[in-house]
Amino acid sequence: MSARHPHLMALQQRHPRQRSDVQATPFEIALARAAALSPEKRAMFLDDASKGFASFKAGQGSMQAWLHLVDALNTSEALAQQHHIADNHIDVIRAGQDALAAVWARQRTSWTLRGTEIAALDEALFIWRVQLDFCSVGEIAAARAYVARRSQQVQRSANVPGMRVIGAELPATAAGGAQ
Repeated sequence: MSARHPHLMALQQRHPRQRSDVQATPFEIALARAAALSPEKRAMFLDDASKGFASFKAGQGSMQAWLHLVDALNTSEALAQQHHIADNHIDVIRAGQDALAAVWARQRTSWTLRGTEIAALDEALFIWRVQLDFCSVGEIAAARAYVARRSQQVQRSANVPGMRVIGAELPATAAGGAQ
């Protein structure tokens, strides 16, 4: 698996599966999914997006930084649409996605964000941070699964209703890069 899908191997190393011989009751499963994110989990979700944004603000944007921001904002959009967490700020999230689309359009010559794009991303990432304060473990898991499914659909077919495709020529290992 690691030769064909190195990104999956990295995920497994960061999030090893729990022992399968331990059975949880439905109540325990529901309780675990309803729990708030731990500070460590919240920091884990924020870290890549924060580093990516800092790279762009320093004029050192890159494909990796862009992918981290796309992943964060796609998950943010899913939290807003699917779980109604900060759904009244969906326009702010989409403005951040528009900024990422704009930098993607000119990335062959420059990964530089313009001032208005930096402001839009800053605002969208603020919403992302607030969402992480208020979402549950189950909601973030469902949102990330939704984004992964949509990304796989885009890789198979560009005809996904309501989907704007940015970076369709990305390699399969960059599944988070489609929106």
